Amino acid sequence: MIALHNFRPDDFAPMLDIVADYRVVEMVGSWPWPAQPAFTKMRLTTPEAQAGKVQAICVNGVLAGTIGLVRGEIGYLLGRRFWGQGFASKAVAGFLAELHARFGPQVLEAGAYADNPASARVLEKLGFIKFGEIDGKSDARLEPRRMLQYRRQAALCMGQGAGTQ
Repeated sequence: MIALHNFRPDDFAPMLDIVADYRVVEMVGSWPWPAQPAFTKMRLTTPEAQAGKVQAICVNGVLAGTIGLVRGEIGYLLGRRFWGQGFASKAVAGFLAELHARFGPQVLEAGAYADNPASARVLEKLGFIKFGEIDGKSDARLEPRRMLQYRRQAALCMGQGAGTQ
């Protein structure tokens, strides 16, 4: 079962373990590697996290990653042991439904590195349409990578089920 919740103090250690994996953070634009405890703690306590716009993803009660909306863009990461099992799709669907319920219809954007086709499939499956490509920056990779840009129109958020069971 997938659940989303606001970050708690006991989420710090498992999140630090997740972001200590280079394969995880190389797919995220703004997470440095090697993992930095101070940075990780800061990310769990940002104003967006405190407002519930960035949340923990839990699978069967175990912290699996994070998902959030910052400056109109959806972002998420999952620990490697949770990859390939549909958890990202379910977490993103649930988060979109929650955003719609709390804030109403919105145009949302997201990005996926071209060498991360699984993330691109998650976005496409949930109604995001590719609208461009840019040289994306990754704090972990330290060099630009091609990033696919996606947008989801506000009307598509209407009637979205939670999808988190």
